[in-house]
Amino acid sequence: MRQEIMKVLVVDDEDFICELLDEFLSLKGYDVTTARNGDEALLDFVENKPDLVLLDIRMPGISGVKVLRKIKNIDKDVRVIMLSAFGDAATVQDALELGAAHYLQKPVKFEQLSNILDSLVA
Repeated sequence: MRQEIMKVLVVDDEDFICELLDEFLSLKGYDVTTARNGDEALLDFVENKPDLVLLDIRMPGISGVKVLRKIKNIDKDVRVIMLSAFGDAATVQDALELGAAHYLQKPVKFEQLSNILDSLVA
């Protein structure tokens, strides 16, 4: 069992995805905040210093890959899981090279996400 509650930031421009992931992660005992775009995500990241970020690749405004780059410049050790319904190989590769810990295809399978979270927390 975790000694302290991990803070997770969920970033997705779709309200439904944010709400679904917030509920799932909260039930698993995480302290969850959500952001609907890259600018909001960066503000929240600086303010709340989450331990883990679930980050959509395609969003209006700043892309998830650009947000990832900025987050990693702030905290190179933060763990980031990239999410996308449009998993083109080049974008996924870019994200992994920038330091993303994992990539998950939408719709997210909760069992798969749970396994990844367990491996990152262990």
